[in-house]
Amino acid sequence: MDRQLQTSQRIFTKAQVDEKVKYLLCVDMDSHQIFTINLKNHEICIEYEVPQVYRVKAKKDIMDIQKLVQLPDSSWNMDTLRNQRYRRREISEYLLHKIVNQEPTYLAESSMSDAFSKVTSLKLIVDLSDYIRLEDQAYQDINPITIELHVDLVTCSDEVIKKILRVVYNNFQVRLKTKSPENQFVLQISGFREYLAGNYSILSYDRVRMNLRGIQYLQVNLTEVSKVRRMYDNFPPIFERNADESVPWEQFMDIPCFLFYAPFPLRDIQNEEGKKRKKISRQDSNFSPLRPRLFLKERCLEFVEMRYQMLQERYFPLKKSIIYSGECDYRFKIQILCLSNVHRLFILDDKDLDEFKKQNGHKRRATYNGQCPPRFITKASAKQEEQHNTSKKKVKVEDEEKLQKKISFLKLCKTKEQDAAQIKQLSKGTFNPHFFNHGPQGTANMECLMQKYELDIQPYLISVQVLLMYGQTPLTKFSIVNSQKVPFRQNTWFYQDVSFQGLKISQLPMELRLCFNIVLHSSNGEEQIIGSTITELFDENGKLKQGRLHLNVWPFYKCDTRIACMNEYYGAALPNQERTPYYTQLVIGMPTFIEDVYWSLRDEKYMKQVGFPSTPLNIQQISLQYMNGILERRGTLNSSVTVRPQRDWKATPNTNELAKLDRLLKFDPLQRHLYTDEDKFILLKCRNHYKNQPSAFPIFLCAINWSDPEEIREVYQMMKVWTSLPSDDALPLLDANISDELVRYYATKRVGLYKDDELVLFMLELTQALIFEQCHFSPLGEMLIERSIMNPWVVGHELFWQLRSQLHIQPTYERYSLILEQLMMLFGNYRYELFGEVQVNDEIMQIADFIKTEKDSGKRLKEMKNKLQDARQKFSKTFQFAIDPRMSASELIYEKCKILDSKKLPLWLVMKSAETRDVTQIPKQIIMLSSKNLKDTDCLENLRREKELRKITINDKFLIIFKCGDDIRQDLLTLQLIKIMDKIWLDFGLDYRMKPYKVISTLDQVGMIEVVLNSDTTSSIHENAGKFGALNKSSIMEYLKKHNKHSMENAVENFLRSCAGYCVATYLLGIGDRHSGNIMLTESGHLFHIDFGHFLGNKLTIILGNFKTKYGINRERTPFVFTQEMAYVMGGVQGHNFQRFEDFCTKAYNQIRQHGHLLINIFLMNLSAGMPELQEIADIEYLREKLQLDIGEQQATELFRKEITTSLNDMWRKIDNLIHNFTRD
Repeated sequence: MDRQLQTSQRIFTKAQVDEKVKYLLCVDMDSHQIFTINLKNHEICIEYEVPQVYRVKAKKDIMDIQKLVQLPDSSWNMDTLRNQRYRRREISEYLLHKIVNQEPTYLAESSMSDAFSKVTSLKLIVDLSDYIRLEDQAYQDINPITIELHVDLVTCSDEVIKKILRVVYNNFQVRLKTKSPENQFVLQISGFREYLAGNYSILSYDRVRMNLRGIQYLQVNLTEVSKVRRMYDNFPPIFERNADESVPWEQFMDIPCFLFYAPFPLRDIQNEEGKKRKKISRQDSNFSPLRPRLFLKERCLEFVEMRYQMLQERYFPLKKSIIYSGECDYRFKIQILCLSNVHRLFILDDKDLDEFKKQNGHKRRATYNGQCPPRFITKASAKQEEQHNTSKKKVKVEDEEKLQKKISFLKLCKTKEQDAAQIKQLSKGTFNPHFFNHGPQGTANMECLMQKYELDIQPYLISVQVLLMYGQTPLTKFSIVNSQKVPFRQNTWFYQDVSFQGLKISQLPMELRLCFNIVLHSSNGEEQIIGSTITELFDENGKLKQGRLHLNVWPFYKCDTRIACMNEYYGAALPNQERTPYYTQLVIGMPTFIEDVYWSLRDEKYMKQVGFPSTPLNIQQISLQYMNGILERRGTLNSSVTVRPQRDWKATPNTNELAKLDRLLKFDPLQRHLYTDEDKFILLKCRNHYKNQPSAFPIFLCAINWSDPEEIREVYQMMKVWTSLPSDDALPLLDANISDELVRYYATKRVGLYKDDELVLFMLELTQALIFEQCHFSPLGEMLIERSIMNPWVVGHELFWQLRSQLHIQPTYERYSLILEQLMMLFGNYRYELFGEVQVNDEIMQIADFIKTEKDSGKRLKEMKNKLQDARQKFSKTFQFAIDPRMSASELIYEKCKILDSKKLPLWLVMKSAETRDVTQIPKQIIMLSSKNLKDTDCLENLRREKELRKITINDKFLIIFKCGDDIRQDLLTLQLIKIMDKIWLDFGLDYRMKPYKVISTLDQVGMIEVVLNSDTTSSIHENAGKFGALNKSSIMEYLKKHNKHSMENAVENFLRSCAGYCVATYLLGIGDRHSGNIMLTESGHLFHIDFGHFLGNKLTIILGNFKTKYGINRERTPFVFTQEMAYVMGGVQGHNFQRFEDFCTKAYNQIRQHGHLLINIFLMNLSAGMPELQEIADIEYLREKLQLDIGEQQATELFRKEITTSLNDMWRKIDNLIHNFTRD
């Protein structure tokens, strides 16, 4: 044994000595121990003879990841058992994928649009300057050589390279070879860190598809990369060995460490050094393998048929000592016992408390969730933290008057000498946190409490609201119960039973949650929620929680029932005498049994055989049992509340019911909450008559009573026979209203059919769907992690920034940080790419914050440039921005960087592309050709012309706007919806040549916006046309003529199509603030809109959306912008192109109407994102109104033609554009 310990400690010794098996080399994130895991039986052994260099590298990676996901800097306690079980789950095969492409490759694998069915080839301009240069004797100059060729779209990139080599040989009699025998040729997109490589057809590349839309060619560079994929082929570090062999460290010294948590806690490496190792057994740990809870649920569906056979199964053993919930008809009730340490709710959110600052340093108050407070915060002062001091000044006089009145009242009530001290204490604004009663002293103390902690009301009574939630809705109509009101004090005792109108344990779904709101009451009937907490009834193993539960309370949060990952509060807390954090806790009592209770689905037939009544109870049974004293409930039974009557939904539907079915299936997602019990019964009964309609499956789920096990069983049966859902129709099943894990698993499998480019398109909704999952270990989370590992350049990058930009929201921090940590552990070499992007983002964010302190604009600009030069020294030789890692920069062009004239002072940054070829530098091993020896004179002339064109076409720089202090999430959602509309049109065979720019949110109120090169605002175009250019109808036409002397026809076509697309998009989305500075035009004729800070409608401006007014004048009187100068480009209203424009608009409008439910569902899934103008369902009514889903296609066509005429005849738009130009001057 001592000899074995010299190399490693074997924790398990099942592997045969003479058998070679695969091992995975891992680093434990917690203890920093290096261990290997047997991929066959998941046995592990700790490695001790590890090179010090490897340990240092592993430790650095761990520290960088922890810093990146904000674990050390966050006040959140991540060491809970729930989190540890997720982190220490088994390493599955899907987490061990290798990166397919060594070079950054961006594929568009989704099906190609019919709009390009007639396009069969693409023109390539290939730069050969890395290999061949031309010495032009006539001009005494050395020029790069480029060639032009047309390639078939179905040709793979490797074949294209072979064709290029053949063309080079035919034209120049040169056989090109790589500069190193270990390299291979690839094509690089000029100016970008993006490659066409591998056995993919040219049509599969995202850049190629972009260039097919109004751009006549694609410029690429011929370059080379290494054939050896050491960095990628050896990661994850898997090797073969037998039990006696050591780790081949030489294979893994140059590759990233594979980081993961060991299956159970290991000792810290620092405590292990120099000590004798002891054998560690997994039996000594409390950590058992964690599997997704839905697998348990799938097994339980077979519980009835395999009752006795399951006794023999090892995976899900049926033991006599286990009680199953489906066979337990005990009435479900809980007991509210007490609320302890109430004053800690106030202390944790007191930003002025010295003790809290001392203990927590820089950490925020408990209610801080970014600069835009979410709706679930119940403290008014916390919602306006930025204006906190101002609001205090406004109410200071009123508060002093109230305080003097209270003191005067207390003086009349008090006669004892000790009361004078309390009055004096109140006058000073101090209080005793442990002294609460309803006498004069207690009243004075609670008055001071209200003022000190900025409560909305003065405490008098306190109660607990109990909600039994399934998804975002109560399980039944009796699932919201209020406790009795008791006097407010430090420790409040209730000792009250709470039941839910006869609900039985056998009816409880596995995903059910208990939500509690702590409600404060004043003496005059006012209420304020001062805290909340949530717990699941069944844990991650499907076991019912029993006995007393001590639940940490969220200070001044109300239960957000949409956020399923929100459980107990583990944020900032003051330590107690034992130096361990503790919180305000709600103590409840759960039903207690002599054995563990595991979830199972109730078997109605079996329960009847053993003598139990059917369920659910109807209203008559409830009343009868209540009168007989069987059903305990505080208060009286509300006779106005009805329960769905017991009816036979398994019977054959009649003619009348089938006639009503067609009307019910036409309900859009915003109307489905209006289904009556009768409507739901018809939908359930007629289910087999519309199971061939994939989009109707969500409607079927709306009819289900999730407290009825028989209906739940029917859902699982129908999932097997229902026509398979397309991914777009499955996406809404991941919303918060669907809680059943098997349904969500089915939806995840359907959404997983998206190609990578489609998955990224819906990443905003998928990251929101993550917080609607109850368990950390969910199919959706694992699917996103797997796809990110397989394609980090596309999927991984998008998911990473979506998660990191939302870490400031405390209820979702735990979920997002855990998945973010998983990504960084498993990314391998790509994690260093993200480290660099984070460093660039954080450095520039600090600069953007710093310059706001300087009031002088000149000094501010100078300071910014100095700070940028200092920051550049910290970056790598080439660096990337989060907005697009394809844009690799070598330098910041400081003289062109500036600060924009806006309230939040965004930065205008100009970078030099690191991928641009410097033609003045002659690389080594270059082939020099003389123009005298070039026989093809036409080729020589072409090369000379391309030298001039190269200055215009090459992507030698790129620009971004860096915003700090602006919320750009609405821009992100709007641009996503425009891309989705564009995809819908392309699928229909219509190319509107849309050019939505890139936007990314990187942190709270921090983000980047792409600056589209070679473009101008229509405001600038008007200014260049003269002082009154806004009134000149030919201004846009002259601009296009100026930049398209040889391709005017293509420019007009680009303008016509893109203008039609944006007219429809801005009309449907209700985009506001559409002045001439927010509409832009590229030199090639593509029109596009920018700045989407206002969209949709609200209750006050439902007709025209959320449009701006200025100086009391409505600036926007039409729902979209289409002016006379735009029509002039199309030849006027009588021109043929104008008729085509109208046809394009009406076709686009009708196509979006056919997919209207998808757009509505996307908005519904983002209700929890906290966007300022998307807070509730009523905000989406604008979209529903504009979609006009109840009218026919012909009526919709006529409707939109009228809107075009209205917009065209709007003379105020010209005046507004003119005023805008004058105000800018």
